Amino acid sequence: MERLFKAALFCMAVAVLGMVCYAVAWPVAGKDSARHFRGDRDIVDESRVDAVSDSAKVGTGENVASQSPGAGSRNGKPRVMVQQAGESPGSYTKLGHGGAELPETADHIDDGGPWLMTRDNKTGMIWEVKSALPGLRFKGNTYTWYDPDPDSNGGQSGTQNGGCCDGSSCDTGSFLQAINEMEFGGFSDWRLPNVRELGSLVNSETYNPSIDTAWFPNTVPNGYWTSTTYVLDKDLAWVVPFYHGLVNYYGNKSRCFHVRAVRKDTGEAVAYMIPNK
Repeated sequence: MERLFKAALFCMAVAVLGMVCYAVAWPVAGKDSARHFRGDRDIVDESRVDAVSDSAKVGTGENVASQSPGAGSRNGKPRVMVQQAGESPGSYTKLGHGGAELPETADHIDDGGPWLMTRDNKTGMIWEVKSALPGLRFKGNTYTWYDPDPDSNGGQSGTQNGGCCDGSSCDTGSFLQAINEMEFGGFSDWRLPNVRELGSLVNSETYNPSIDTAWFPNTVPNGYWTSTTYVLDKDLAWVVPFYHGLVNYYGNKSRCFHVRAVRKDTGEAVAYMIPNK
């Protein structure tokens, strides 16, 4: 009997010790952190910051980003941080041809309305709204990353015409050339957003896609190219995946991702990510 009692005490002690170790090892996600589970079971803990961290500063000259390994990533993969807080709701305006402001009830051009673009009133960026109809701006088009300009391609021009698209050759440079030649929305200064700019559209309170679809319909919950070359490997460029919105991913410039064009009247890129959610 005494032997059984000792064995029971030993089992109870082991169980308590296991619970303590589990509590220490498993961080609790509160207002200062958020856990993200990805398909490969890699776990990333993101700090909720107001801007890009010091370890992810985008250069203004060669449009490259300097990154350090993410402390919260098990594989040490660099990442760009985006605020995950929900205290800052988005502020958008629908725009028609020439930048004409439209009421919130305006229909998209696919539905016979005048709505072509969305302006983010926080950053001043004007974004292309993708189309559900086949053609140059079809939501399903994919492109390889290509920029022949050595002043902006980070040292590697990328891959020409390697994607799957309609209306142009299927690389980012050709798409931008085509959309500017047609003067989409009445403008010819459309470009590829940098990682901060595209990351500012992430809505962390939703996923699949992680964006406000009331203002950005026809968004595919997949990766979208940015103009920012990954500084540690010039063959790579940063991608924003609008499934979960976690900006910690980059792809080889020969791979195929989606594109959303952007413009701004001042021609200045935003200095910080200003997430709308």
